[in-house]
Amino acid sequence: MDDDVILGEFDLYEEEEAQLEIIVLEADNIEGVFSATFLKKNGPNPISKLPDTLRFRNVSFKAELLK
Repeated sequence: MDDDVILGEFDLYEEEEAQLEIIVLEADNIEGVFSATFLKKNGPNPISKLPDTLRFRNVSFKAELLK
């Protein structure tokens, strides 16, 4: 199986609180923290071993903004 195959799709689970905090927002840089829960769409996939729920808590991110 190739690495670019989509094994599952997830939707934001709106019954649990999701947060996004932007700490730095500059012309070419963004940094922050987020928490969110996602539920798998479309039921189980026989070739995928993905869980039905993904929970991200206090995830730090930093990215370069492209122009």
